[in-house]
Amino acid sequence: MNLIIRKPNKQDLKAIFNFCSTYIDMSFEEFTKKAEKNSDLYFVVYDEGELVGYCLGEASEKDKSCVEIDEIVTNVSTKRDYSRRGIGTKLIQKFEEEVWMRGFKTIGLGCSDNYEVEQFYLKNGYLPIEIVANSKDKELERIKITDYESGKIIQSELRSEYDLKEVNFIFEKYAMKKQCLRKMN
Repeated sequence: MNLIIRKPNKQDLKAIFNFCSTYIDMSFEEFTKKAEKNSDLYFVVYDEGELVGYCLGEASEKDKSCVEIDEIVTNVSTKRDYSRRGIGTKLIQKFEEEVWMRGFKTIGLGCSDNYEVEQFYLKNGYLPIEIVANSKDKELERIKITDYESGKIIQSELRSEYDLKEVNFIFEKYAMKKQCLRKMN
Protein backbone atom coordinates (compact mmCIF):
# COMPACT_ATOMS: atom_id res chain seq x y z
CA MET A 1 0.00 0.00 0.00
CA ASN A 2 1.22 3.45 -0.92
CA LEU A 3 -1.21 5.78 0.89
CA ILE A 4 -1.41 9.49 0.20
CA ILE A 5 -3.54 11.63 2.52
CA ARG A 6 -4.25 15.16 1.33
CA LYS A 7 -6.87 17.88 1.01
CA PRO A 8 -9.44 17.15 -1.72
CA ASN A 9 -9.71 18.93 -5.04
CA LYS A 10 -12.91 19.40 -7.13
CA GLN A 11 -12.53 15.98 -8.76
CA ASP A 12 -12.18 14.35 -5.32
CA LEU A 13 -15.32 16.13 -4.12
CA LYS A 14 -17.26 14.75 -7.07
CA ALA A 15 -16.07 11.21 -6.26
CA ILE A 16 -16.98 11.63 -2.58
CA PHE A 17 -20.37 13.06 -3.46
CA ASN A 18 -21.07 10.20 -5.87
CA PHE A 19 -20.24 7.72 -3.11
CA CYS A 20 -22.38 9.33 -0.41
CA SER A 21 -25.18 10.88 -2.49
CA THR A 22 -27.51 7.97 -1.76
CA TYR A 23 -27.72 8.91 1.91
CA ILE A 24 -27.06 12.66 2.16
CA ASP A 25 -29.78 15.17 1.50
CA MET A 26 -28.04 17.93 -0.46
CA SER A 27 -27.12 18.82 -4.01
CA PHE A 28 -23.58 18.66 -5.35
CA GLU A 29 -23.48 22.47 -5.32
CA GLU A 30 -24.45 22.56 -1.62
CA PHE A 31 -21.92 19.83 -0.87
CA THR A 32 -19.17 21.76 -2.71
CA LYS A 33 -19.99 25.01 -0.87
CA LYS A 34 -19.83 23.19 2.46
CA ALA A 35 -16.50 21.64 1.45
CA GLU A 36 -15.06 25.01 0.45
CA LYS A 37 -16.19 26.52 3.76
CA ASN A 38 -14.49 23.69 5.67
CA SER A 39 -11.59 22.99 3.30
CA ASP A 40 -9.04 22.65 6.14
CA LEU A 41 -11.16 19.89 7.67
CA TYR A 42 -11.65 17.68 4.61
CA PHE A 43 -9.16 14.94 3.72
CA VAL A 44 -8.97 12.16 1.15
CA VAL A 45 -6.86 8.99 1.08
CA TYR A 46 -5.56 7.52 -2.15
CA ASP A 47 -3.70 4.30 -2.82
CA GLU A 48 -2.04 4.06 -6.22
CA GLY A 49 -4.37 6.69 -7.69
CA GLU A 50 -7.57 5.19 -6.30
CA LEU A 51 -9.78 6.93 -3.71
CA VAL A 52 -9.97 4.59 -0.71
CA GLY A 53 -11.26 6.88 2.03
CA TYR A 54 -12.19 10.35 3.18
CA CYS A 55 -12.88 12.38 6.32
CA LEU A 56 -15.23 15.36 6.38
CA GLY A 57 -15.40 17.73 9.33
CA GLU A 58 -16.69 21.16 10.22
CA ALA A 59 -16.49 23.67 13.04
CA SER A 60 -19.40 23.32 15.43
CA GLU A 61 -22.03 26.03 15.21
CA LYS A 62 -22.85 25.56 18.92
CA ASP A 63 -19.30 25.58 20.31
CA LYS A 64 -16.57 27.46 18.45
CA SER A 65 -13.85 25.46 20.24
CA CYS A 66 -15.23 22.19 18.87
CA VAL A 67 -14.98 20.44 15.49
CA GLU A 68 -17.46 17.80 14.43
CA ILE A 69 -16.58 14.85 12.22
CA ASP A 70 -19.45 14.62 9.78
CA GLU A 71 -18.18 11.47 8.17
CA ILE A 72 -15.14 9.23 8.01
CA VAL A 73 -15.27 6.48 5.43
CA THR A 74 -12.68 3.94 4.40
CA ASN A 75 -12.94 1.02 2.03
CA VAL A 76 -14.52 3.16 -0.71
CA SER A 77 -12.71 1.05 -3.31
CA THR A 78 -14.66 -1.41 -5.40
CA LYS A 79 -11.45 -3.04 -6.67
CA ARG A 80 -9.81 -4.10 -3.40
CA ASP A 81 -10.75 -4.66 0.23
CA TYR A 82 -9.06 -2.01 2.35
CA SER A 83 -10.79 -2.85 5.62
CA ARG A 84 -8.74 -3.30 8.81
CA ARG A 85 -5.49 -2.01 7.30
CA GLY A 86 -5.07 1.09 9.48
CA ILE A 87 -6.31 3.55 6.87
CA GLY A 88 -9.02 4.96 9.14
CA THR A 89 -6.53 5.45 11.96
CA LYS A 90 -4.05 7.24 9.68
CA LEU A 91 -6.85 9.39 8.29
CA ILE A 92 -8.24 10.39 11.68
CA GLN A 93 -4.71 11.14 12.96
CA LYS A 94 -4.16 13.52 10.03
CA PHE A 95 -7.53 15.14 10.74
CA GLU A 96 -6.66 15.52 14.44
CA GLU A 97 -3.28 17.12 13.62
CA GLU A 98 -5.08 19.78 11.59
CA VAL A 99 -7.73 20.33 14.26
CA TRP A 100 -5.25 20.72 17.13
CA MET A 101 -2.96 22.91 15.00
CA ARG A 102 -5.89 25.24 14.30
CA GLY A 103 -6.49 25.62 18.04
CA PHE A 104 -9.70 23.68 18.48
CA LYS A 105 -10.12 22.01 21.88
CA THR A 106 -12.57 19.19 21.14
CA ILE A 107 -13.54 16.82 18.35
CA GLY A 108 -17.06 15.42 18.53
CA LEU A 109 -18.92 12.86 16.46
CA GLY A 110 -22.00 10.72 16.29
CA CYS A 111 -21.20 7.06 15.73
CA SER A 112 -23.29 4.56 13.81
CA ASP A 113 -24.72 1.75 15.90
CA ASN A 114 -21.99 -0.71 14.94
CA TYR A 115 -19.70 -2.45 17.42
CA GLU A 116 -16.63 -2.35 15.12
CA VAL A 117 -17.06 1.37 14.46
CA GLU A 118 -17.49 2.06 18.18
CA GLN A 119 -14.30 0.08 18.86
CA PHE A 120 -12.45 2.10 16.19
CA TYR A 121 -13.22 5.36 17.99
CA LEU A 122 -12.37 3.90 21.41
CA LYS A 123 -9.05 2.59 20.05
CA ASN A 124 -8.27 6.06 18.71
CA GLY A 125 -8.83 7.75 22.08
CA TYR A 126 -12.41 8.96 21.75
CA LEU A 127 -14.57 8.91 24.87
CA PRO A 128 -18.29 8.09 24.86
CA ILE A 129 -20.28 10.94 26.40
CA GLU A 130 -23.90 10.31 25.37
CA ILE A 131 -26.33 7.80 23.93
CA VAL A 132 -28.97 9.13 21.52
CA ALA A 133 -32.16 7.39 20.41
CA ASN A 134 -33.76 8.89 17.30
CA SER A 135 -36.88 8.02 15.38
CA LYS A 136 -37.11 9.01 11.72
CA ASP A 137 -38.25 12.54 12.51
CA LYS A 138 -37.23 13.37 16.09
CA GLU A 139 -34.88 12.74 18.96
CA LEU A 140 -36.54 10.41 21.46
CA GLU A 141 -33.98 10.41 24.22
CA ARG A 142 -30.42 11.62 24.94
CA ILE A 143 -28.62 10.23 27.99
CA LYS A 144 -25.22 11.31 29.33
CA ILE A 145 -22.85 8.43 30.07
CA THR A 146 -19.48 8.11 31.78
CA ASP A 147 -18.13 4.94 30.21
CA TYR A 148 -18.60 2.61 27.26
CA GLU A 149 -19.82 -0.45 29.18
CA SER A 150 -22.70 1.36 30.87
CA GLY A 151 -23.44 3.00 27.50
CA LYS A 152 -23.84 -0.42 25.87
CA ILE A 153 -26.40 -1.40 28.52
CA ILE A 154 -28.35 1.83 28.01
CA GLN A 155 -28.09 1.41 24.22
CA SER A 156 -29.67 -2.04 24.47
CA GLU A 157 -32.41 -0.81 26.83
CA LEU A 158 -33.30 2.09 24.50
CA ARG A 159 -33.43 -0.23 21.48
CA SER A 160 -35.96 -2.39 23.34
CA GLU A 161 -37.95 0.47 24.84
CA TYR A 162 -38.45 2.30 21.54
CA ASP A 163 -38.23 -0.73 19.22
CA LEU A 164 -35.27 0.80 17.33
CA LYS A 165 -32.63 -0.85 15.18
CA GLU A 166 -30.11 1.88 15.87
CA VAL A 167 -29.19 3.86 19.00
CA ASN A 168 -26.04 5.93 18.62
CA PHE A 169 -23.06 6.83 20.77
CA ILE A 170 -21.73 10.38 20.82
CA PHE A 171 -17.94 10.44 21.23
CA GLU A 172 -15.51 13.25 22.00
CA LYS A 173 -11.76 13.68 22.08
CA TYR A 174 -10.10 16.53 23.90
CA ALA A 175 -6.92 18.36 22.94
CA MET A 176 -5.72 18.66 26.54
CA LYS A 177 -5.75 14.89 27.02
CA LYS A 178 -3.73 14.43 23.84
CA GLN A 179 -1.17 16.96 25.08
CA CYS A 180 -0.99 15.28 28.51
CA LEU A 181 -0.46 11.86 26.94
CA ARG A 182 2.43 13.26 24.84
CA LYS A 183 4.12 14.55 28.01
CA MET A 184 3.77 11.15 29.71
CA ASN A 185 5.37 9.22 26.79
